[in-house]
Amino acid sequence: NITKSIILAFITLPAVWIGFQILFNHWNNMVIISLGTVYAVGDIIALFSMFNKLPLSTKLHHITVLALETASVLCTDYRTFTVMRGFVVYALLSCPTFLVNLCLAMRHLMEKGDARLVLLMRIALVNYTICLTINWIYQIYFLHKLGTLTRIVYILVVTSLVNDDIVLVKFLWNRGEPRKNLLFSLSVE
Repeated sequence: NITKSIILAFITLPAVWIGFQILFNHWNNMVIISLGTVYAVGDIIALFSMFNKLPLSTKLHHITVLALETASVLCTDYRTFTVMRGFVVYALLSCPTFLVNLCLAMRHLMEKGDARLVLLMRIALVNYTICLTINWIYQIYFLHKLGTLTRIVYILVVTSLVNDDIVLVKFLWNRGEPRKNLLFSLSVE
């Protein structure tokens, strides 16, 4: 998780730059595929090196990233409208959420209830919520551009990404423990 956090932090500014290009309908294949490869490599390594240790939602997320990266590299031309464009935006808006992966790593390196970890989780939760809100609004908008069959397939694929995001939001909300309310807790254990 530390590695993924570093990778996502490292590619956040290029992701913002690509995002601005996309706003003006400029889809640069080489840049998108290159950044996508950097994004995907951490997930792919984790998938194969830690498969038995990963929760199901994370396995599905990593398998989805592997499949999308393969399709992106082998057969996608982003200059023409393609369903893959929606996944590019999903990935771009996932980059600034690198603090979530840092929290996942730090929970094993810090004492439970450490005020610094709690603060990091609160900041990560706010950041994650903002990024997910923007992302999911865009995804709903994007769905309306797709045909019926393509829309169904897209929803099935993106659900594995959304599900993992929901699992991680719950983790942050609960400070990594069940039944804890992160936002309304006044004390740090």
